[in-house]
Amino acid sequence: MFSLIEPGDRIAVGFSGGKDSMVLLAALERYRHFTKKDFSYVAVYLDLGFPAGRPPYLESFAAAIGARLVVKDASFVYDALSSHIRKGEGHHLPCSLCSRMKKAAICEAAHELGCNKVAFAHHLDDMVETFFMNAVHAAMLATFAPKMELTRNRITFIRPLVLAREDDIRRAAKEEGFPVPVRVCPSDGFTDREKTKNFLKEIYEKFPQSRENLASSLLDYRRFDLPFLQGSNLPSGLRLEAVSTKERALLLRKMPPKGTETYLVMDKGRVVGQCSLRKIEGHRYALLGFEAGRAARKEIVEHFEQELSKKSSPMVLELLGLSKAEKEALGYHKRPDGHYAKRLS
Repeated sequence: MFSLIEPGDRIAVGFSGGKDSMVLLAALERYRHFTKKDFSYVAVYLDLGFPAGRPPYLESFAAAIGARLVVKDASFVYDALSSHIRKGEGHHLPCSLCSRMKKAAICEAAHELGCNKVAFAHHLDDMVETFFMNAVHAAMLATFAPKMELTRNRITFIRPLVLAREDDIRRAAKEEGFPVPVRVCPSDGFTDREKTKNFLKEIYEKFPQSRENLASSLLDYRRFDLPFLQGSNLPSGLRLEAVSTKERALLLRKMPPKGTETYLVMDKGRVVGQCSLRKIEGHRYALLGFEAGRAARKEIVEHFEQELSKKSSPMVLELLGLSKAEKEALGYHKRPDGHYAKRLS
């Protein structure tokens, strides 16, 4: 759905020794055997320097499922966190700081191992919890994406378990007889994430349908209805809202090709459609993916014609997804390659 794994990928899998990462490793090994995609992976355990040491079953578990295990020294993480506490900046290890340093460490390990992707074992419940934590602590309506390209780091983060429920992962680990995870982080069970998890558990118990509703609201762009999305930039009162690169996979359930700009068509805060503007090459663009009424489609085409016409060089715009009659009515003509296009001066 999200095109997370592609032929030729070499993936560094974040392996903490917890149930989620154990299930992810086992799932990737089975997927590698049954898929036609030619990819490889390596399990990476970051030794953060915690006093409890690393889980004793790491090597035996990796060997049992046929995964290569690499242990990377990242003890600087615990040193930095301990220093943070000694300076009186909190009683527990700061999770956000730890997370940033772990991502930097695993990116470094991925480059050393010749990997182009890093896989994390975050699941659907993690996604909902992250959304609430961002809203409460950062005043931001956001969560992580199934696929995120870090251009500066030359690495792509993927989350293959993003649609899996934590209960299903826990059940799978039990059925497979995986080792019972040991606690390594001294703050485990006392974090803001744990508090958020317990808060959501109370909501789920009181309103059972809320569990699916919250997940659906984050996976379906048509359920977005927020005040800042209101207002218009089209004559009819409709509004085009650009979808950021980070949000594309989450909102549209897939990653558009590079050079594609995705827009939601809003009507007073309600999503009524979507469209995409794709750069083909040079001064050629294509407009596609319409999901709106005929009058709205005409306005959308004219809007992008005006925007492209502002560029210094003459542009050529192709229309995809409209009927022949609509294309011709908008002044588009069929070319030898079968596409309908218009030259914009």
